[in-house]
Amino acid sequence: MASPVMVPRKDRAKAPLSSLLGPSSMTEDMLKDLEKRRLIAHRATRVPPSTDVYANPKDDEVIVFKDFFAIGLCFPLEPAVVDIFRR
Repeated sequence: MASPVMVPRKDRAKAPLSSLLGPSSMTEDMLKDLEKRRLIAHRATRVPPSTDVYANPKDDEVIVFKDFFAIGLCFPLEPAVVDIFRR
């Protein structure tokens, strides 16, 4: 079995940054379910308008995918995680 090879960060090819996400498939009912299961606080989130297809969070927002909750993402987040989401 081959061993993985680590490449120094500076030598890695950078993928172009993309903020195109397409329309969200999240619904108000899905948000209510996450609130009911106490995965998010009541009214702490919003569903983006279907016309928003680019990631463009406001200064006090981050974009989070609902699938992250299935693997145990909880709030409040560690500051390092917030930094990653801001990128």
